[in-house]
Amino acid sequence: YTSMDAFDYAAEGVDATRRLFGETRLQPVGGAKVEVADARGLPQYVSGSYGAVMEKGTLDAVYLSGGKDKVKAMMYIVSAVREMARLLAPGGIVFSVSAAAT
Repeated sequence: YTSMDAFDYAAEGVDATRRLFGETRLQPVGGAKVEVADARGLPQYVSGSYGAVMEKGTLDAVYLSGGKDKVKAMMYIVSAVREMARLLAPGGIVFSVSAAAT
């Protein structure tokens, strides 16, 4: 892979990433684009344009954002998984590090 797009639901997470890595290492060409976005709806990203999608804890956070309403939590997680699938190019892979049913 030659480039990476990354996002966080919280602006503070994006700001921390930018401070940690520095803007020069996060340039769009040969680096990473980092922005605030919601995994449940990513219209700014083109369908089928990613060879890989990696999430680490995103599905946990999405599920837990439903609070005690488990129906809402499941709706949220289904939306996020659909978005991951939509973004994948044919033959693409998803690498997931979550335990979203906890």
